[in-house]
Amino acid sequence: MIENGPNLLRLLALPAFAWAAWMDYHTRRVDPRLWVVLLAVGAVASMWQVGQITPMRTAEDVTTVTRLIIIPSTIGSIAGVLFIGGELGGADAKGLFIIGLLFPTEITYPIETLNTTLPILEGPLSITAVSIVMNGMLLAGAYPLLMWVNNYRKGDRSFSLFTSKLVRRANLESVTGKLKSEKGDDNPFYLDTDALRMYLRWRGIRLEQLLTNPNEYRNPESIGQTYKVKNGAIYSKPTENHFAATGYFEIGGKEKAEFIEEIDQNDEWGIETFLDSIDHDAYGTKPNEFRRTLEHLVENEELRVLPAFPLIVPLWLGLIAAVTIGDFAGAWAVLMFS
Repeated sequence: MIENGPNLLRLLALPAFAWAAWMDYHTRRVDPRLWVVLLAVGAVASMWQVGQITPMRTAEDVTTVTRLIIIPSTIGSIAGVLFIGGELGGADAKGLFIIGLLFPTEITYPIETLNTTLPILEGPLSITAVSIVMNGMLLAGAYPLLMWVNNYRKGDRSFSLFTSKLVRRANLESVTGKLKSEKGDDNPFYLDTDALRMYLRWRGIRLEQLLTNPNEYRNPESIGQTYKVKNGAIYSKPTENHFAATGYFEIGGKEKAEFIEEIDQNDEWGIETFLDSIDHDAYGTKPNEFRRTLEHLVENEELRVLPAFPLIVPLWLGLIAAVTIGDFAGAWAVLMFS
């Protein structure tokens, strides 16, 4: 019988994933150091568990070791493929792999005071990682459902209420997702709100300033001092002057007068200058779509946003459910066929 030491160590994932879920919900970013810590916890727990059943004497011992190897690699491979295909973000893929590493076997926790053992319901595959993912996917269904209900309550009767939400433009700096813009018969075009935040930080302005005086900022000659930007992450604790914290530079190392002589006068809003100045891709941003979105921002008080789905949140809820209640799919089967 395997002692409960490794399983108790794995419980460190609960507060760690709670923190990751909080960051994912508010900023769509997770501190990468968290995954390093959980990677170490998972590796230590697995080695500890192997040490307890060595030498292997039963088929159950062999099954345990096999799952310790196969489950993390399988879930990690699936997460990697989804990440490469653009279906998952980096934090989501890492979170799935960590779940496979931490919970590759059936994890149980005896509660002697209550004379019971958690989880209450055993999963159909007896693999806690699978139960966590299945629970998470079922709970994730509540996210679009709540969005649809909120859209309907706000009077939205268009088909888009199933895929996006209306957001006031003044709130866009604190929203994650993709802006959906369209004019007349034109095809919809999209802009990641992270790219919008990058642009505003590059120019050292707030969205309110841009909307108050669009003609000034539309003119590329208005570009002067610009700021270094890393990404478009939402700051969990924004400062009064977060531009100064990033440092700034004159464009191309030139004085403003020299720069104005070389600037493309057709580069409205200075979008191409912005994209050429940063040292990484701005979330696949195309100059023309960026300009059209800024014009759409100026003309409309409310805009449609395809929200970025915080996958770590349902995974955390699925983890809590898996180590207490058990497998939701298994519970449904029991209710249906008992």
